[in-house]
Amino acid sequence: MLDLLERAPTADVTIGSFTTIPIDERVILVTFRTASLSPDGTPRHAWRSSLWVHREGRWRLRFHQATPTTTGERREAGTA
Repeated sequence: MLDLLERAPTADVTIGSFTTIPIDERVILVTFRTASLSPDGTPRHAWRSSLWVHREGRWRLRFHQATPTTTGERREAGTA
């Protein structure tokens, strides 16, 4: 697996529409949009959500989801 990761091409990713929504003092929902190009040059866009939990003095990623989308799709901050 590590060999595959080392050979995988890197990609420039643009991040936008970044929001944080506190769930409580130890849990934060982060949402954002990404745009990149696939290896064949096709544009890729996604809405992403990450749930972060503060535990043992560190912020740890507990869950992450990416939903493919098109360039023209919009959503309100804090909505799924």
